Amino acid sequence: MNEIISRLKARALSLAGAHASDGHKTINFNLLDESSLDIFVEFPMAPESPLLMRCTNADRERLTAQAPGIHVSTDMKWGGDNWKWTDVPVDGSLPEPILAELIDRSYQIVAAGLNELGKLKLDLISRKLPPAQVLEELISQCGFSGREAEIRGLVRPAFLLKTRTSHDNDVPLGHSKIGGTPDLPATISWPVFSNGKPLAFLAQINLAQIPSSEDRVGLPQSGMLYLFSVYGWQSPDDSDPHLPGGAYAPSWTRILYHKEASALTRRQPPSALTAFDCAPVDMLPILSLPTSGDEPVVASLNLGEDERDRYESFVSVFTTVCDYALGRPARHLLLGFADYVQFCVEEVAAGYLQLLFQIASDDNTGMCWGDGGNLYFWLPPADLECLDFESVYTDYQCG
Repeated sequence: MNEIISRLKARALSLAGAHASDGHKTINFNLLDESSLDIFVEFPMAPESPLLMRCTNADRERLTAQAPGIHVSTDMKWGGDNWKWTDVPVDGSLPEPILAELIDRSYQIVAAGLNELGKLKLDLISRKLPPAQVLEELISQCGFSGREAEIRGLVRPAFLLKTRTSHDNDVPLGHSKIGGTPDLPATISWPVFSNGKPLAFLAQINLAQIPSSEDRVGLPQSGMLYLFSVYGWQSPDDSDPHLPGGAYAPSWTRILYHKEASALTRRQPPSALTAFDCAPVDMLPILSLPTSGDEPVVASLNLGEDERDRYESFVSVFTTVCDYALGRPARHLLLGFADYVQFCVEEVAAGYLQLLFQIASDDNTGMCWGDGGNLYFWLPPADLECLDFESVYTDYQCG
């Protein structure tokens, strides 16, 4: 029976846009992972318990004689005109093909109830198109025919830093990673704040690991970038950074560049710091679009109110579809545009800054910024070109 349940879980996960998440006593499968309202099947942690899924009234009535254990759920009491949440036994009374069909039909009930934007996302995810083709289809679908060149001109190259769970001992010296402990040359001391407290280590990037065929927007072909910041000062019971008092200053963050990725030593953090979990990264080239109409490149298009609304939908669909193709990783970014949780910051809207890093909340690193938000690190474009990191601007946003 455990093998059947495993195959049913795999089937649920294989459905376009499906995502698994752990509930209190269940594993939930939902569409697009945008709302708990789009769950289509729950697998209990206890294997002898029934599945919970959306079942048409006709299917439930048809199967009652074969499986007396199938009945309308007493836990989930809402439903639709032609379906109800239903407990479906996995005790051998229903053969595996019927259970699989019921999961498919539950999925179809949810898919049919999606709004037009959700249906568009689901359609593009299921077709597994490359990002450039997704972009072209959305230009047409979202009503930007006639402005194709302008929309294409918004795209910037960027790299998504896809993390995986690991331990520092299993990661080679100098490998790109988020969290863990830094691999520093002897010439670099651990950065400290003006009050003497060490800055938290957040990430290191081996620039030689950027795919050589990709546009790195002026970053060198080799060397190490290190990211330290007060924004990593946290306590185990508080996900908001414990920031210094007073006005923000660039000294709150230190970005260090070392020309070589050799003669490095793994440096243990000062005892005053809580280190984040180590998560080595793979650098995946992506197409990055501005998520805010206040980004200067979007504002320069002078979009009307309706166009701005359509642009927001366009970016939402594009990002979701591309993320699903990559396995829905946390959105750690090198270069590109920030994924704003709240708003485009004033200094970016004024055209003074360009994104260098975005560090997302991520279970693989144990990082959580507020309510699942992001940290952002920007530089003046001219400073990035000459590797001057002294004027870094840092912010974080959460829901």
